[in-house]
Amino acid sequence: MAEAVQIERVAKKTQEQTAEICFPRRTLARIDALAKRTSLSRNLLINQAVEHSLEDLEDIYLAEQVLEEIKTGKQKVYSLEEVEKELGL
Repeated sequence: MAEAVQIERVAKKTQEQTAEICFPRRTLARIDALAKRTSLSRNLLINQAVEHSLEDLEDIYLAEQVLEEIKTGKQKVYSLEEVEKELGL
């Protein structure tokens, strides 16, 4: 069963919003255990995890989009030899 956690962060100079997320109890227990071991807040750990994962997801989805553009001919691929020739190397 999932447990809802409300993530809040005090904004100093930036606009931030609150979101409610449901975590499986086991995941939340892991977050809480890490928070206790590191003396970091649950909020900070969740924000760090989301930011890190979001960066990875952005890279994955962008790569998939470029791959599709290559497959459909919307984007050209150059060989190393072509690049070296163009650059005079």
